[in-house]
Amino acid sequence: MSIGQHALSPPEAFLLLKPDLDDAREAAKIAALYLLAQRVFRMKSVEHSGFLGITRTTDVLDVGHYAGDRGGPVGAVWSKGRALQDGSTLADLAKSMQSEWGSGLKGYARDIVLPALESRGLVKGYHRKIMGVFPVHQWQRTAAGETASIEVAAAKQTARTIPDFLDNDPRQAAALILAVGSAVLLVPELRPHFAEMARVMAAQKSDGSGSSTDGSSSTGDSGSGTGEQRHEPHDDKFELGGLDAADIDALSSDLSGFDAGFDAGDSGGDGGGGDGGGGGD
Repeated sequence: MSIGQHALSPPEAFLLLKPDLDDAREAAKIAALYLLAQRVFRMKSVEHSGFLGITRTTDVLDVGHYAGDRGGPVGAVWSKGRALQDGSTLADLAKSMQSEWGSGLKGYARDIVLPALESRGLVKGYHRKIMGVFPVHQWQRTAAGETASIEVAAAKQTARTIPDFLDNDPRQAAALILAVGSAVLLVPELRPHFAEMARVMAAQKSDGSGSSTDGSSSTGDSGSGTGEQRHEPHDDKFELGGLDAADIDALSSDLSGFDAGFDAGDSGGDGGGGDGGGGGD
């Protein structure tokens, strides 16, 4: 989302609303969703013979090329996926992330997302002591961050209204989807509606009343010459209108079992511990 002079990735926008570590896990899931929308992450069904020759189907993660900042909040999640062995699942991705960032993925927020926001001047870190003894590092929004968070919150609130129009006013629903763009990723209750949202956007585009945000159609993937799926991300930026019909469609087809697969990697124990603490929200 372009907020004033700041271009935010989805996990940055999410944690700007509450700059602490408690929602780190959801922020990491939003980064994975963004990679699914960009078709950098894909879910692929693979059949294999199980016990007594019974055929089973497993959804494995197929990781393509990523052209954004690989050390940023989205690129860090991509790097974890890229390092997995062939045939790995979302649960394997989650386990890999938890081994580095802890079961609550607090290290993801602490070491990657919040420092990225701090470098943009949207939050600032400070130390305080719990009970006057135990030091913790926390973050609070700056004046610029307060202004930016209002815009993010407004886009998120608008996104929440999309289901109200899907049946009764699909043209308005499509207009809202285009207007809020990637803000739809910040609203978990919208995930069951992605398939319907994709249909609405496709229908509006087919009758000439809708288009992609840059006025062009999605070109999908191009071959890399190495068998790797490629889709150039939108400059690793979270922009209003940053998702088109093809992006929503990718989410609608890839989200079956997303939460279950991601959450299955929760192994307990916070290996990414260290500085904790809530933010100044």
